[in-house]
Amino acid sequence: MKVFWMFLVFTFGLSFVNYGQNRNDSIQTKIIKMDKLPDLNELTLDFCDTLSVELNGLYPNLDTLPSLTNDSTFVKTLLIKNGFLLVDWGSGNWEKGPRFVYSKYRKGNCNCSIYKKYYFDKKQKDGSYNLRVSERLICNSDKFMDD
Repeated sequence: MKVFWMFLVFTFGLSFVNYGQNRNDSIQTKIIKMDKLPDLNELTLDFCDTLSVELNGLYPNLDTLPSLTNDSTFVKTLLIKNGFLLVDWGSGNWEKGPRFVYSKYRKGNCNCSIYKKYYFDKKQKDGSYNLRVSERLICNSDKFMDD
């Protein structure tokens, strides 16, 4: 009987772990096409909710990467305006483009990550690529920028 109860408790515990992991994996990323920068201020998002949004159209295609010291995101203005504070940042290379820039913001129990992603778009005649740029906002989830 003791083994039965241990098995039952173990199975019950695994179901909670499995639910928690699948909950983050099931979040669908919503793609939003922005025609102009002022459209960003019209977004109504609950940053304390679990969400994943990718914003396209905020930037024109680029021929060269901007200097990393001058690289910033537009979405951060929404978070700062809502009382979020910067707690982490970084940048790196990835397989779909030459760079991503990452920043993490926090307000109480609410956590949001912003990824500015530079995608390779079209190969030019000289062998270089022009770059498509988007920003992805992920709040209250462990989802990665490519998930």
